[in-house]
Amino acid sequence: MWLEAVFRRRRGRTSSDASLHLVEQTYLQDLLPAFLCSNDGEIVRKNHRAFEKSAAVTRLAEFFQPHLTNSASAVLRIARETHLHGSFQEKLSGISADVEVYVQQHSNYQLWRCNITKNSTAPEQSEVVMLTVGKKGTVLFMNQAARALIGERVKSLDRLFFTNVPLSGQVQSLKTNSGIIKVNVDVQRL
Repeated sequence: MWLEAVFRRRRGRTSSDASLHLVEQTYLQDLLPAFLCSNDGEIVRKNHRAFEKSAAVTRLAEFFQPHLTNSASAVLRIARETHLHGSFQEKLSGISADVEVYVQQHSNYQLWRCNITKNSTAPEQSEVVMLTVGKKGTVLFMNQAARALIGERVKSLDRLFFTNVPLSGQVQSLKTNSGIIKVNVDVQRL
């Protein structure tokens, strides 16, 4: 019985190793950075493109940190969705880049592929007023142009608009420290 158990364990290990090897061969020459990770974001293997961009990185959150403001929570959320559905993709707009992520579940591992496109102008330096707002109306980010127009850093969207949710493509009243002004609003859902 002991020999049979050892044989089963070895056979199971080799089949899982063989499947991981097939996954690795699939993404090894990919032009996008690709990572084979545990379900919690620890990097097990990476392809050549990922190694070029981040040789010393051991976790996905570290890889995305220069591009995304809260990379650890984004990685955990995407990993959870992938684990539930088998695959997941999302486009994230970050501080310095837009990041497209494609993730697939393979046994106890996840294959992450990402396309990182640098923003032509950092939002902080843009002359266009930009705000990033959470689902509950919390203002997460305001660029310099927004702070200059409004007169201060605000924390809630209801402080800026009479209607809590501004409507895209319409002219609306914006409350500033200098008074109320009319602005054209463009909402982009991320």
